[in-house]
Amino acid sequence: MRIRAILLQPVDKVVTVVDDVHAGDTVFYQKEGQEVEVEAREEVPAFHKVAVVDLKDGEEVIKYGQVIGAMMSDAKKGDWISHKNVRSLPRNYDEEC
Repeated sequence: MRIRAILLQPVDKVVTVVDDVHAGDTVFYQKEGQEVEVEAREEVPAFHKVAVVDLKDGEEVIKYGQVIGAMMSDAKKGDWISHKNVRSLPRNYDEEC
């Protein structure tokens, strides 16, 4: 079994790949003790994010079990998720404590 990505929390909508990924590669990761896979739809550099679900324009992106931004366009499962298609959202850190 070769795991090429890390899912940090079961609710995450993205995984972080640990190798460079080529379009058509199968990316393996663990979710709640089960091996799961997603086919990469494009080139993704090591340590970047790949969508594990379809994401809509404006939808929140979840990583670490936390919202890390919102989509600026639609993305399909297997797409590279980066600063080119995700925008930061303002946070109120005082209310998060």
